[in-house]
Amino acid sequence: MLMLFLTAAALVATIATIYSPARDPFWYETLVKPGLMPPDWVLSSIWLLLSVLLASSAWLLWCSAPWRSVSAALLLWWTQLVLCGLFPALLFGLKDLDGAIAVAAALVVAAGTTIGAFGRHSKLAAWMLAPFLGWVTWLASMVHQTWLLNV
Repeated sequence: MLMLFLTAAALVATIATIYSPARDPFWYETLVKPGLMPPDWVLSSIWLLLSVLLASSAWLLWCSAPWRSVSAALLLWWTQLVLCGLFPALLFGLKDLDGAIAVAAALVVAAGTTIGAFGRHSKLAAWMLAPFLGWVTWLASMVHQTWLLNV
């Protein structure tokens, strides 16, 4: 199962790489961005680390209890993974700041809910998701500020 979770997280990281600022650097560079927006290489590095944490937390949860008791928590995990793939596709693929903000907000809610569900079965798995929640919350704020600066 660890390989399934790693593969799923790697697929999302690949989507984030395909749909990155490099996809259309002219569009991204013309946006006015908040001063705290990190360079592109930082974004990629953080997503790689978070992908490993996401996969590892799901695997720990999987190992912590019978499937029936963790299935709802893992459904939340898969939901946040889908939202993770959708976010860069909207932002950098479709250049849809409104859609990206909506997905980012949904991702923050999904990540928080997932942490709560994971915590009922494995405290370590839940804590491994905390950096992800922090990152997506901060990133949602950056995208929202970018939107405000460009309307």
